Amino acid sequence: LNGVVCEECLAGKQHRMPFPDSIPSTKRALELVVSDLKGPFQPTDEGFRYWMVFVDVHTRHLWAYGLKRKKEAHATYEEWKAYAEKQTGQKLQRFQDDKGGEYIGHKWLASMKRDGVEHQKTTPDTPQSNGIGERVQRKLMEGITCMLAQAKLPAACWLLALAVMVRIHNATPHSALPKGVTPHEALYGRKPDLSLLRTFGCRAYVHVQKKHRKEAGWHTQRCVYFGFEHGYKGFKCYNPETNRFLVSRDVVFDENVFPGIPWTEEDEGFIPISGGYYPAPTDTTQAAIPPIPANPAPPANLGVIK
Repeated sequence: LNGVVCEECLAGKQHRMPFPDSIPSTKRALELVVSDLKGPFQPTDEGFRYWMVFVDVHTRHLWAYGLKRKKEAHATYEEWKAYAEKQTGQKLQRFQDDKGGEYIGHKWLASMKRDGVEHQKTTPDTPQSNGIGERVQRKLMEGITCMLAQAKLPAACWLLALAVMVRIHNATPHSALPKGVTPHEALYGRKPDLSLLRTFGCRAYVHVQKKHRKEAGWHTQRCVYFGFEHGYKGFKCYNPETNRFLVSRDVVFDENVFPGIPWTEEDEGFIPISGGYYPAPTDTTQAAIPPIPANPAPPANLGVIK
């Protein structure tokens, strides 16, 4: 009967209500930004154990940051907000999260009130309500795992793969945008620069400048392609023989070969940690390059420094 609630029926049959498929309507960048934090995971050499993503709902542009502790979430938000607003010329209007403990506290309340930002929170234990953020997290996890598997690289290298994954996401047309439009183009109004993208983990032959090689020495060094260096117009490559990262524009790639690097059973599995970018190498001097030994020493540090 209408208006009659059967408590006994609810006790045995009540289920969760269906989730709507509607996407929040927005008219400009930073009108609504969705955030999600992932972790904890096995720490990197620098101690990163979490990553935090920000997704602009209007353009689907993605930013990712690494954290050592959950309590760094608010400082990371402030850093991202200053950068995003400066780069886009827009002000953040609404901010949505899953009401995790890292998004709660007097610092969050004070900063939201100070900046006039509407703080939206999903109900507890309903990741479906934060679907945009959850789907991005899944895409990152799956993509990085596949990239490391193909490149025969240990889990510690995933930080480098993350930077490449974020670039790929922002440079790929999105179904939520007009046909053929990428998140980068939707946010900045220009086509993304793809000149530094190659197959992650492939063989890279980096040129050795004349001042850095001996007479009759090799003009090249065999490396592994690890993406790009933030702020540099060059490729980031790793030389397993010298255990050194290099940034160079003079690189020849063999994208059908994946030499990998040595790693042990302790490195197996996917260990997701996030961060910023490697600093530029301070010394790239190279002598004549002999053949790479069969079992070179593993790199001392493959973590990304934020």
